[in-house]
Amino acid sequence: MAIGQSFWFLGMGDGELLILNSQFSILNSQFSILNSQFSILNSQFPNLFIVQ
Repeated sequence: MAIGQSFWFLGMGDGELLILNSQFSILNSQFSILNSQFSILNSQFPNLFIVQ
């Protein structure tokens, strides 16, 4: 597993890696929800995020 190989130097067990991995995917899904909300906002107010 690539994730296990990239984190082997941290001395983590497989269980800890699984917990870490699931926390990252929860974070990732929250960011994509935020990202879609921002693109909805951006399409409604196209000039809102442009620095004047």
